[in-house]
Amino acid sequence: MRKRIPNAVREKAEDIYCNDVKYIGELDGFEVYNEQADEQDTPEPTGLPVLILWDGKRVKIVDGIESLNLLSRFE
Repeated sequence: MRKRIPNAVREKAEDIYCNDVKYIGELDGFEVYNEQADEQDTPEPTGLPVLILWDGKRVKIVDGIESLNLLSRFE
């Protein structure tokens, strides 16, 4: 079963030109989402990942080195 993406997360993703987001887990009380790459597309090197955090009320964008630090905690 695929997790339902909150509307606020979808809207924020559109603001940063992200067409499709996926849920990747939960950290520190936030649901964490990132861009879901189309399986048919070849990923382009675009730099560091951008994460979207949702606490049920607010959306927060995390990018740069901080996004790598958060992703490393999912291991």
